[in-house]
Amino acid sequence: SADKAYRMKTSGESAEIDNAILEEITDPMLHLVKNAIAHGVEPREVRERQGKEPEGTVSLRAYLQGNSIVIDVEDDGAGINADSLRRKAVEKGFRSQEQVDAMNDQQALQLMFIPGLSTAESVTTEAGRGVGMDAVATNIQRLKGEIQVFTKPGQGTRFSLKLPLTLLVSEALTVRVSGQAYAFSLNTVRELRKVSQEVAQGGSVKFEGHTVPIYNLAELLNLPSAETKSVSLVILEAAGERLALVVDAFDEIDEVVIKPLGDTLAKLYYLSGATVSSTNDVVLLLEPTGLTRLAKEATQPAEVRAQMPVFTPKSVQRVLLADDSVSVRRVVGKMLERAGYNVTTAVDGQDAFDIVMRGEQFDAILTDLEMPRMNGYELIEAVRRRDETEMTPICVMTTRAGAKHMDLAFALGANEYLSKPVDESKLLGYLERTL
Repeated sequence: SADKAYRMKTSGESAEIDNAILEEITDPMLHLVKNAIAHGVEPREVRERQGKEPEGTVSLRAYLQGNSIVIDVEDDGAGINADSLRRKAVEKGFRSQEQVDAMNDQQALQLMFIPGLSTAESVTTEAGRGVGMDAVATNIQRLKGEIQVFTKPGQGTRFSLKLPLTLLVSEALTVRVSGQAYAFSLNTVRELRKVSQEVAQGGSVKFEGHTVPIYNLAELLNLPSAETKSVSLVILEAAGERLALVVDAFDEIDEVVIKPLGDTLAKLYYLSGATVSSTNDVVLLLEPTGLTRLAKEATQPAEVRAQMPVFTPKSVQRVLLADDSVSVRRVVGKMLERAGYNVTTAVDGQDAFDIVMRGEQFDAILTDLEMPRMNGYELIEAVRRRDETEMTPICVMTTRAGAKHMDLAFALGANEYLSKPVDESKLLGYLERTL
């Protein structure tokens, strides 16, 4: 931007990380850096009025911490307004006024990871290409990592990403619930306790001077609960949030090989992977941040839950999603899969058209506009030239919100035009009406 100046500082280039994780973390890092520049660093005049150097600083640091790597993205800009996040969460129906009033500032900052919640006045291509902070959080959690936010109004913001050095091997604690085995990555386990039923039913427990909410894991997973005098309690921490879970028993701590989940189970955000026990049983790894979300959704007020869109396609319908952003493909793809659609992704317009030319049939095509090799306009034009796909519904998803871009897309044959970050209810509503 012409009214801004900034310098980029990097350190920790020699820190080594599993190549598979590096590939997955590139998009989230770029998004955070672009956000720091677009929304963190203030214009020169504003900084000078505040007594700051006219040139802002954006830092990218990487360093090892035990068996993890920590990547910090920091700026010396305006900081994040926690009250603005609270207000937006209430306005959009994600939280009630009572819920946000009970949050401290650190808890309120976590609201930025809710899909569709943004305090920005407008979406820009510079600010992460229209991908929301929920996409960043989803990617980090999928890699069994965590993200924390630290901010001071007028002084700056730091996003801290903590990731395992490798996806393959990890230490895990196995627990028993209703006769079934589940596991937690050991780096999320803070303490194991034996408590009475009265303590477990009290709703919270004290840990390191803080009140930690207690949830019954069997109830969260819709399993039958066992009645015993003594209760096993595991206290977990991830992304700065703590929770305590009631389980039937603790098993062993062991080094496990983590396997990715299949397409069906991958839709469940409270699962992070699976492993095979010494007795050849499949054990699911539970994700603490996902369990916290599951618990909060279970206690949402009825009027808030009623506003959440639920779409059930009459049959499994195929959707082709073309976007050169890995984050968009993952986040929108998961969104569609949760709604019951069969999703095929393409890395750009040419890849999408190659898939179509192979004769694969799709009920709808979703496409970005700005892509290498073949852009969205060219893809629409090419699809409309074929008799087989002349009538296939096409929805554009883009950061280009201008009328000229929209008019051109419709003139070439697009049926719908949505701005990024994509509103889940609008996208699913369009598909429901169209298909």
